[in-house]
Amino acid sequence: MQNPLPHTGKALVAGSTWRPLLTAALGLSTLVGAQAQTRDLALPIADKRMERPASAASPARVALPAKTLALRQVQAEISSTATGGNWSDPTTWVGGVVPTAADNVTIVAGATVTLDVAGTCGNLTVAATGSLLTSATTAYVLQVAGSITNNGTLDLSASSTIGSDLRFTGAGNAAFTGTGTTDLQTMSLAKSVRADIVEMALPSLSVKGSTTATDGFLSTRTTTNTVDDMTGTLKISGTNTVTNRVFSNAASYVIPVTGGFWLNNPNFTVASQTGSPVVNGLLRISTGTFNVGNSIGNSINFGTGSVYTMEGGTLSTVGRFTSFTSATAAAAMTFTLSGGTINVATVGNTSGTPSFGVNGTTTISGGTINLVQRSTATTPLDYYVAGTYTYTGGTVNVGVGATATNFDFRIRGTFPNLNLDNTNNAKTAVLQGQTNVYGTTLITAGANLNLNGLLLLQLGATITNNGTLTGTATGSTLYFAGSVPQTIGGTGTATTIRTLTVDNNGGGATLNMPLVVTRVNMFTGNLNGTNNLTIGDGSAIFFVIQLGVTANTGTSGSFASAPTFNIGTGALQLIYAPEITNRTTGFEIPASRVVDVITIGNPAGVTLAGGPVTVPGVSTASLILTSGVLTTSAANTLVLGPSAGAIPTGSATSYVKGPLGITVNSATAVSRTFAVGDAAGWRPVVVGGITTSANQVFTATVINGTPNGSVVAPVSNLNPTRYVRLENSANLPATATVQLSYGTGDIVGNAATAVVAQAPSANGPYASIGGTAVTTPATGLVSTLNLTPGNDFFVLANTEGGSLTSSVSTVCAGANSGTITLTGYVGTIVTYEFNTGSGFTPLPTPNNTPTLTFSNLTTTTTIRAVILTADGRQVNSAPITITVNPTPTATLTASTPTTFCGSGTLTLNATPVAGATYQYQLNGTDIAGATSATYTTTATASGSYTVIVTNGGCSATSAAVAVTVNPATSATFSYSGTTFCVSGTNPTATVTGTTGGTFSSAAGLSLNATTGAINLAASTPGTYTVTYSVGGTCPSSATASVTITAAPVASFSYAATSYCTTGNNPAPVVPATSTAGTFSSAAGLSLNATTGVINLAASTPGTYTITNTVAASGGCTAVSATASVTITAPATAGFSYAAGTYCAGSTGSVTPTLATGASAGSFSSTTGLSLNASTGAINLAASAAGTYTVTNTV
Repeated sequence: MQNPLPHTGKALVAGSTWRPLLTAALGLSTLVGAQAQTRDLALPIADKRMERPASAASPARVALPAKTLALRQVQAEISSTATGGNWSDPTTWVGGVVPTAADNVTIVAGATVTLDVAGTCGNLTVAATGSLLTSATTAYVLQVAGSITNNGTLDLSASSTIGSDLRFTGAGNAAFTGTGTTDLQTMSLAKSVRADIVEMALPSLSVKGSTTATDGFLSTRTTTNTVDDMTGTLKISGTNTVTNRVFSNAASYVIPVTGGFWLNNPNFTVASQTGSPVVNGLLRISTGTFNVGNSIGNSINFGTGSVYTMEGGTLSTVGRFTSFTSATAAAAMTFTLSGGTINVATVGNTSGTPSFGVNGTTTISGGTINLVQRSTATTPLDYYVAGTYTYTGGTVNVGVGATATNFDFRIRGTFPNLNLDNTNNAKTAVLQGQTNVYGTTLITAGANLNLNGLLLLQLGATITNNGTLTGTATGSTLYFAGSVPQTIGGTGTATTIRTLTVDNNGGGATLNMPLVVTRVNMFTGNLNGTNNLTIGDGSAIFFVIQLGVTANTGTSGSFASAPTFNIGTGALQLIYAPEITNRTTGFEIPASRVVDVITIGNPAGVTLAGGPVTVPGVSTASLILTSGVLTTSAANTLVLGPSAGAIPTGSATSYVKGPLGITVNSATAVSRTFAVGDAAGWRPVVVGGITTSANQVFTATVINGTPNGSVVAPVSNLNPTRYVRLENSANLPATATVQLSYGTGDIVGNAATAVVAQAPSANGPYASIGGTAVTTPATGLVSTLNLTPGNDFFVLANTEGGSLTSSVSTVCAGANSGTITLTGYVGTIVTYEFNTGSGFTPLPTPNNTPTLTFSNLTTTTTIRAVILTADGRQVNSAPITITVNPTPTATLTASTPTTFCGSGTLTLNATPVAGATYQYQLNGTDIAGATSATYTTTATASGSYTVIVTNGGCSATSAAVAVTVNPATSATFSYSGTTFCVSGTNPTATVTGTTGGTFSSAAGLSLNATTGAINLAASTPGTYTVTYSVGGTCPSSATASVTITAAPVASFSYAATSYCTTGNNPAPVVPATSTAGTFSSAAGLSLNATTGVINLAASTPGTYTITNTVAASGGCTAVSATASVTITAPATAGFSYAAGTYCAGSTGSVTPTLATGASAGSFSSTTGLSLNASTGAINLAASAAGTYTVTNTV
């Protein structure tokens, strides 16, 4: 029968119910119209986990049917005679018996047997050169209950129209083999069951006398021409090369439920027929080629319970390969592919049923399915596999090189490896329903995988996108559901993908290429490579990140790193769906820390981390609390914006544990509910009467524990379980109201006297702001009195314990007394308790009256009354404290000397006493203004100082400090100057202070100790400090500095007394004991006045006196010294003789004549010239003839 498919595209498996896929809409919506303060975006809901396709169970072993055995004592072996004859003639057979179904028959060599009747036999053997022929005029049936071995000639075809049917009968497998020649008219199977196999492995085969006949030989009809009742499976094996039709009864043949065909010959080609066969039984291809159809629409169809098994070979159909009868109805079959190739729609498919459609139990471990031509139906569908599925290999190619005209294929259902082909033309695969890929997905360059608003369930390890991945249509979902690490990458691009879901339990998913998505679902496993992920495309829709999923049995994954957020005019919603553990927020929150809507739906809770988060309020929702507790902290606060919509009240199962901020900007009074609580439960806080002129943030926190604060009457007791802090960026107005809630664990007390109390700190003091009972959103109290702006702490309190008053509030330690009065209590007084710092202790003798007298308190004491209420609770009154001030200790000390000469600074210190006042006295009289613990003054007269210390009305006077002031002395003196020359007049000291002192100085200064007179000549030059000291009760001393200088010396000299004007300029030599002062000389001598250097070239030759003058200083007069130098012009050596030639041997001498200004120095010449070296005279008589040069050296 046919199983209808749901309109959602889910296939039914025989005997089971289809497991539902996604049922929740993704809720993506665009904005309509202009943007207002809040955006009209449809709020998305949480996605549910996608059910994975059911896996096919391993096929069970098929039990062979019990065989029925003929009960014969001995099976006959019948052979033909040597010549043979007609089958019906007994003389044809040795023994004279015509064979029956129980007899094994052998046609011996050389014999020819003609089938002239409907014959039967067990096994049939045709020996070499033997022949079994059919009647030339009449068609018969030869039934063989066993196997056939043809080593001779088996010819059952007399002509194309006359021949006999070869029918295999009986139970069990049979073989059809041999080395002879076989010509068949028809062949049929009437075995016991389909599992009975007739294996035909022949070296040659002809049909109706032709090896190229277009007629088939296998008839699927054995009883009538209208009923397909073939039983058993024909298996064609061997290696004989054959191309022929196989099925003979119709082009649109039917393999019945009881029948099967098994192609197991690599060289056998089943020729196509113009028709659409139906397989209700078994079709198995191990090797070889099986062709279906000759014209468009010819298809191979599979019925309910049919089986297709393929280990190799090729099946090609011009139309469909399908168990579908329409796009939404299909029969359940068993499909197994481990090798080989299936080519579908090689010509085309005009039907709305899928070109390749399988429903039922599918097992694929290898092989290839090629979608050749795209369907041209009005609603085309090219591939649909539904039902249970087992995968270990295999590939579906969407398009091949032969694909023409239409390149956009429509696919859905389950795939092994999915490959979008780009041979010759790039192909597009458009999803028509949920598509499940168990292997890899390959989008080749130029190809396009279009999600088309549907879901791609990727179960295999890899999506390689070298083309385009399109997911812009609403509902387009890329769903990673593998049990191994999964990746998507490649050199291609992707449009915006509407939904990316990670549901991977084998190591998570990794993005190795950029993806822009509008929604991410993190169900199971981490998402790595999120630097390639962009959340949002800037359009006006909700962008959603969901972590967790309904019915989650584990912990969902997280982003490995921060993605990019492109929210644009849209909004961002975070959905925290169920997990089995608490979720700590991570990279799903943008760096801006702004999220438009947060949904808490994880029963295990969510913890906010990474800093504060703001929900500004751009839509009709803000914080949605459905299940679980959102935990915040001071560093990780959630703040709702002023326009936040649908501010939640929370519930017992979902609220905020920690600070929750709400921003208010309203000139008119408004109320805000804070959905807060603590670890023990939900305790919402409502603040009413809020008015602001700008954005102001109000933050409420429920704090678990006892406030341990003081109270202000009439408040007597506080709820010890929890209290509330309400922080404000601006103070609440005094007229605002605060509503606190309570429940299990809270101790509120008498309902009639319960109030809300307010305090500036957690430690109090808590004052009543009244209280009226409320029940919405939870049982609680709302304040009725003006509150104190700026005080942040609130707690449920009660006044049932009453208030205490005292006749005195402060006493001094020692003798003291007072009376305590209790008023306003509800119940019976049990006793009073005292607390002096170590906790409250009841009176030794209980006092149950409204008044209590105390006396002789020694330390500050807090007193409270203990009240027993009508319902048996013990409460306390508001306490009262009697302050006991101890008598202060007055101790006075001096931090400076107390004895002075003339006067001095006096500092007195009283030992500090907390809260005390001070008054200093001199000789018993108050000193005006001396009221600090430290007193500093200038003491000019002796006296007695005390201090009075007063604290809490108690005073004490210190012991006196005596101060003595003695007369002062002065050692002032001076000299007439500070510098004196050793050659000067001795100076004497002038004393202007106290006389009679002693003068002193360091060695080297000759000083009179009595007068201070200095003996200059006896003193060593230097600087000295002279000290004048005066003794007595108040000694004094003074100093003066004097300098003794030596008399200056001006002596100097030059290295020589005479210098030539061409010589080096000489400088004076000044001994270390002398001083270079100012140098001077007469005109003509060029002299540097500062250094004494003579410029010889600029000086006129002559003799000069140079003077060095040292100016007066240090008390010494000026001195000078002189030196004489002579400046000479340079010497000239020019001379000549009267003639240049003289006669050697002549008598007399020749003398030279000196040039003007020249001098006679030393005359010289070479040997042979007799020359007077002093005068230059030449002795001619003594000279040898020759030419000589005479030189005058001065």
